[in-house]
Amino acid sequence: MITVDDAEQIIWMDYPSPERVDHLAGELQRKHAEHFMVWNVAGAGAAYDAGAFGGRVVQLRFGGYLCPPLRMLVEACASIDAWLRADAANVVAVHCRTGRGRSAVLLCCLLAWRAARGARHSPLDCLSVLAQLRGEDENVLTLPSHRRYLHYFGAVLGGSRPAGRPLELRSLMLNGMPPLGAPPSVQLSCGAKTVYASGGADVTTLPPAAGQPADAATTYAVAPSGGAALPLVSEDVVLSVREPAADDGAPGALIFRAAFHTDFVPGGGVLRLNRAALDGASKKLHPDAFVDVIIAPPDGDKGGGGAANGAAALWRAVDALVAEGAAADGAGGLRAGARRPKPTFALGDEDEDGEEDGGGEAPRAPTPSFPAP
Repeated sequence: MITVDDAEQIIWMDYPSPERVDHLAGELQRKHAEHFMVWNVAGAGAAYDAGAFGGRVVQLRFGGYLCPPLRMLVEACASIDAWLRADAANVVAVHCRTGRGRSAVLLCCLLAWRAARGARHSPLDCLSVLAQLRGEDENVLTLPSHRRYLHYFGAVLGGSRPAGRPLELRSLMLNGMPPLGAPPSVQLSCGAKTVYASGGADVTTLPPAAGQPADAATTYAVAPSGGAALPLVSEDVVLSVREPAADDGAPGALIFRAAFHTDFVPGGGVLRLNRAALDGASKKLHPDAFVDVIIAPPDGDKGGGGAANGAAALWRAVDALVAEGAAADGAGGLRAGARRPKPTFALGDEDEDGEEDGGGEAPRAPTPSFPAP
């Protein structure tokens, strides 16, 4: 277990596997008695008996996502912060399956949330500190989509308020894809729900660019065909692109995957993700590969107040937090200290509950307890 803040209230905990659970629970009981709470962000497939911890375990359920959705991250930080502020003796222990990825995302967001009252730290600043604590590179500790969500969370602390308004997927451009001999399989999902899965007629192979050898890379345009309705996407989306399915129907190998939030697509409606921004990018991808996701409001949508998504109280809590400004008490301080090397983060390390294929349970978060304005 690693303490990551100056107030010694936030702990980065190992996954309580059967051979470790009694030791970890005993340590928390011995040091903190009734003043600890465990947050499990390992995914739906990593539940365990909370009895060893006296039932003081909160499990975030977000099947189909690479990390907790943005609003869930904000809700979790608000709830944890309220718990820590209720009593200076209270602590929170956060863990996932591997000690990287999801737990790192939540910890970075939590540290940035608490630091928002005083000396400001962005979640990406916090990632640098966590990487030092673990003796790892930031790119080993997290995937590109994880870091994209840290950027989103920082934008929320900076005043962005995602509306969650549904948008239409107009098309995708897959540039620099490996020659496959058949169209790739493209899927967009929102949690456990697949909102779009390409058919063969949806994918058009475009001619190579001037001077580009035909066998070096391929560009595909992907758009619903045959008069099909444009799929609606909103908030947190996962894009997966695979090689063509095998003859027996088995899914093809993953070419890349990426998670993004629709409210942070640039104003022109085109989200461009270069190779370095893609998770698990296949070695077959061209070095200059990139993906364009083109989305836009449905025809006739004049961009009103946005969807009524129940987030009003959540954004009020964020506004109240930011308004505290200079009333800092140091609770959000970052700690640098002991380092503990870990192996390289590989795509799939935390896919035990089906995230890679968009399976698992629908998102569910505990009822947040917001700080009083």
